[in-house]
Amino acid sequence: MDEPREYRRNLPHIQPEEGIFFITFRLKDSLPLSVIDRLKKNALRREIDIISSKGDLHKIDKENKHFEDFIEFDAYLDRATFGTTYLEDPKVATIVANTIHYLDGKDFTLICYCIMPNHVHLIIY
Repeated sequence: MDEPREYRRNLPHIQPEEGIFFITFRLKDSLPLSVIDRLKKNALRREIDIISSKGDLHKIDKENKHFEDFIEFDAYLDRATFGTTYLEDPKVATIVANTIHYLDGKDFTLICYCIMPNHVHLIIY
């Protein structure tokens, strides 16, 4: 297997060849600031735990923490009780779907996707 490709824009990006990616993107106002702040604090706390473990990742369950954060994040989005829900409009959802399909085979290979009222899930490689 080839080494992962790395490139920089605003942040470093690492793309393993043959990698499969689960991506969620959301409408800007789909989460209250209090939820975003709490998720950021959780992520910062997790990074501090990693640094303080001095490289011994057995001291922390990093993957499980990421999964717990995602479950909380996704649960808020699924309720769609905050912000706009433009993606439930069939015309808007069609534009998003057409864009996903347009990029399929160019920038990625699409496995599947799901358009929700305020966010989208993609699985690509």
